Order: sequence, then structure tokens, then C-alpha cells
Amino acid sequence: MIRIVLILGIVNWGCGLGFVDNQSGGADNLPTAGQGPFKRLRPDSDTIGKEPFVIEDRFTSDTDPTVLPREDGGARIWFARTPASGGASEIFYTEIESVTSGPVVAPTLVFNATEAWEQGTVRGPSVVEVDDKLVMFYEGGDSLKQIGRAVSSDNGATWTKDAGPVITGEQPSVALVDGNWFLALTTSNPGIWIADSEDGETFQLRADPTLVAGGSPEAFDFENVSQPSLSVTVSADQTRFHLFYVGRSTLEGELVFAIGHAGSFSGTTFQRSGDAPVMDPEAPNEFAPAMFWEGSTSTLFFSEEASGARNLSMAVSN
Repeated sequence: MIRIVLILGIVNWGCGLGFVDNQSGGADNLPTAGQGPFKRLRPDSDTIGKEPFVIEDRFTSDTDPTVLPREDGGARIWFARTPASGGASEIFYTEIESVTSGPVVAPTLVFNATEAWEQGTVRGPSVVEVDDKLVMFYEGGDSLKQIGRAVSSDNGATWTKDAGPVITGEQPSVALVDGNWFLALTTSNPGIWIADSEDGETFQLRADPTLVAGGSPEAFDFENVSQPSLSVTVSADQTRFHLFYVGRSTLEGELVFAIGHAGSFSGTTFQRSGDAPVMDPEAPNEFAPAMFWEGSTSTLFFSEEASGARNLSMAVSN
């Protein structure tokens, strides 16, 4: 049985894109529970959901989901929303009862740019619950991207921001394990990095990236890795770190973005699970993963291109 510590940040696979057909989780001695392969939900006229979409709105681009359990079952979702016609990005909130329910709370604006350093835009929320409070890390800025921190004592109705950013970087995803904070992010240097903290307020960037592009030339992430989503589970009293991320490659002359997985038992050294993504993106590209466990079911939330915008979608583990 898998027990969640704190998570953030959720089929067709492998050969559909021409990637090397390594089985996901094929490497030895890696945390593999809940890493897929994942299958998109198919449209079902008998449900009120819009499978595979969580939110589909042709007037907005929605991305960067972060997911927490809902008290009555289902999921609470914070995400970044930008008007399809252009403009500032803001952070919205919604809830779903199940993967087929559709939103039971209408997408609502809960967080926007108010500080000079945010340069009029906020995105990339990552939310954890600590001591009856919600702590959000988020990306702000345009010419200079930095990561800020905010705390809510009223279940997300209002937020109090720190006086300034906690670290320079973007695309934050945070996990808390035994009092230690792990902040995954990207910087101006290649790769995915982790910054450490003992108090969740002051972070120290590690000397080297945690994950870099690589694998074989046919790998889905041969050219670049970005958009980390860090989650942690405990199984049989063993802590397991899961790093989902977006890999970029060029296939038949076209840039392709797909979601992959790397695992670790220490949170220090992560190992890629293979050259294949956790699912085949088919026609659309896939961005901004967020893993969510509910009981024995794992769900991968992500953003994909559709109808000229980005919509929030989901896939379930086979």
C-alpha cells in the first residue's frame, strides 16, 4: 500500500512517436509505483465530464496544474490561466469529484500579481498543506523569472506573500519530507535542479543539476528537460521520490514534447526510467505534469494543445 507524504506539483505509449520502445520503469532498483504507463480517458456520453479534459475553454490557455486531495474525495487543483488572446497569467482554482465528474467548483481567480518583482504575471503554482495551512510556491516575472512563496490560513481563500522572491528560477515544484523541503526548478542553466531548505523559507541551490537531457539520440528527452513535478510516497516504510518532467526532442524535423519519469530513494540522485515517455502524446504535445494519488489509483494531470490553446487534461495509470 502506498502512503502519500506530500505531493504536488497526474494509453498509448512508446512506439507511437518512434521513440525507442524501452518499457517505462525498466531500470533496476528504481521507484516505479504509479509511474505509468498512462492512458488518456476517452469521451464518454454517460458521464458529465469532458474526457480527457479537466477544463476545456477555447478563450483561455490553462497549464501548470498542482493537485491536492479533496476532503470528500476527488482533487483540488490550482493552475495558471492566460487569455487566449494574450495578457497576464494568473492563478485559478477548481475542484473535481472524480476523473469523470467535470469541475464541481467553477474555475475561480485566487491569486494574481501584486508585487513589483512579479512584473505583472504569476504562473506555475505548487501547493502543499502544512499544519493546517497551505503553502504555495509560484513563478513570477517576465524579463527575470523568480520564485515566490505565499501562505494561506483560510484554505486558499486569501494568501499572504513573502516580501520578496525566495530564489531565482522558474517552474517550481516542492515536496516536504521529514521536515526537509525539496524545491525542484529550472534555472538559466540546462537541466532540472533542486534547492534544499530546513524551514521552507530559505533555499540553497545544489551545486549540480539533478537531471539533464540525455539518453540515446532517439530518446524523448534527448535535447532538453524542464517543467519538473516532484512527488513523494512512502511504501513499506521506504521513501520514494518521483520526478515527472517534460522532455524535448526532434522527430522527423518537428519539435516534440512528452512527459517522462525519473526516480530516487534519497532525493539526491535521480535516474531516468528509460528513453520512452510515460505515454505517447499522439497528435498534441504534453506539458506541465502533476501526479496525484487517490488510494491505489494514480492520475497524471497535464496540459496539452487543443483548438489553438492549452487545456488541462488527465490520464490514468494502466
